[in-house]
Amino acid sequence: MRTGHSAQHCSSIPTTKLYLMLSLPKS
Repeated sequence: MRTGHSAQHCSSIPTTKLYLMLSLPKS
């Protein structure tokens, strides 16, 4: 159960970075 929580947090990091990268060139 504890591993699942850590996995979700790690997945949130790359997802946010990808969103920022996509928003950067679009801006």
